[in-house]
Amino acid sequence: MKKIGFIFCIGLASLSSYAQTKPTTTAKKPVAGNVKAAAPAAAKPTNHPVTLKVQPVTNLDSASYAFGFSMASQLKASGVKSVNFDLLKAAFSDVFAENPPLLTQEQSRDAITHLFEKIGKEKEEAAKVKYAETIQEGEAFLQANAKKEGIQTTESGLQYEILEKGKSDKKPVVGNRVTVHYQGKLLNGHPFDSSYERGEPATFGLTQVIKGWTEGLQLMNEGAKYRFFLPYQLGYGASGTPNGDIPPFSVLVFEVELIKIEE
Repeated sequence: MKKIGFIFCIGLASLSSYAQTKPTTTAKKPVAGNVKAAAPAAAKPTNHPVTLKVQPVTNLDSASYAFGFSMASQLKASGVKSVNFDLLKAAFSDVFAENPPLLTQEQSRDAITHLFEKIGKEKEEAAKVKYAETIQEGEAFLQANAKKEGIQTTESGLQYEILEKGKSDKKPVVGNRVTVHYQGKLLNGHPFDSSYERGEPATFGLTQVIKGWTEGLQLMNEGAKYRFFLPYQLGYGASGTPNGDIPPFSVLVFEVELIKIEE
């Protein structure tokens, strides 16, 4: 999970980013599991923020608040809705007091991974409801398209059509770089990208592109031209592209010409 590295580096990142970003709130959440019992247990841990009636006086006071605010803001922006504030405070105290941690590095990593997996699933399920019509349209298209003459479907769900066969027997493999011309369209025919329009082909590593391309290009001989039909899972998934050109859950249609394979 990409979020893990972000969480472990968040303290350093907050130093440089706080002055430039407008924060939101909240922090991170530990998970139980082979956890050493904390000494006195009195009050129930709180998952709700406590408003302190103190104001920063010294520069250290201000910096301390800034650290917490920045880290919490980044966590909230990543989808974390709540934390156990007692354990969060205990973690800070243990680090500065050089106490042994309650969790091993592996347990910490697992806790963060599971939390963000849960957040990711919740976001995707909510998005599926919002984009249900797009998903249904894509599924209906692919079902009908699979029955057309000349359309082949792989185990992953990738559909392809051979427009021109390459004269070479050479096919790319993972680790190769390829040079291609291509154009991409949505199901409604709207073009969202084209190397032809830019006037020059694109060169990239086979693992630097979306899953559907990584798989599809390995089917092609050098010099061949294929048309790919990518389910959203092999394209830009539940997120789409940041610029909005490709909406979430979009089935994509690409025409790809494999010009050159570099070892």
